[in-house]
Amino acid sequence: MADLRQQNEELAARLAAQTTRNIKASTLGNIVSHEQMSWEQRKEMILQQLDEDEFADANTHASGDNDAQAATNADQRLEVRQIIETTEHEIARRDREIEELREIVRTQSEARDGVAIGAAGLAAMLDTDQLIQQERQKLKDIQQQWEAKLRQAEIDLSMERAKLARERTELEKQQTEQPAERSSAGTEKQRRWLDYLGLKEESSERAKESSTDYPTDTSPKKH
Repeated sequence: MADLRQQNEELAARLAAQTTRNIKASTLGNIVSHEQMSWEQRKEMILQQLDEDEFADANTHASGDNDAQAATNADQRLEVRQIIETTEHEIARRDREIEELREIVRTQSEARDGVAIGAAGLAAMLDTDQLIQQERQKLKDIQQQWEAKLRQAEIDLSMERAKLARERTELEKQQTEQPAERSSAGTEKQRRWLDYLGLKEESSERAKESSTDYPTDTSPKKH
């Protein structure tokens, strides 16, 4: 019995030493590539290490030595496994969220493409419809007619303004000349009537007689 226990202790010691060497080799050999590993690769490595540690602790426990240390190691391994499980759930949740966001982006992109395709198809259909082409041509003709009428109206309005300006100038000129024309026209008309009635010479003689019958006294008066 003593020989069996001694053999177990030696085997456990060799396994522990081998585990330590494996950990050191893995740590030193993969110190650069560890950061490049995926989560699945890291998880696999950790679980493998936990299995090796459990095997070593089981052999130690069978030998009856270091039971307290084996229990502590078991608690630590359990905590590590719980952390791994929690991390797995969190990664799965985030993967679902990422996939949902990708689906939303894909749906929006398809919707925009569908709207663009639908609008292009509708425009092509309208462009090829004969009735719509006729109505468009009618609207174009009506627009051209109204534009021509508007241009003609502007020309007529400009000519009317020029005509009003000329008439106003002529009217102001006539108003300035009318008083002198009326005065000369009245005198000439009166003279023609006197000549016609033979009263021109008579009126002149009467004016002379009145001037001789009533001489003007220019001598100073005596007081």
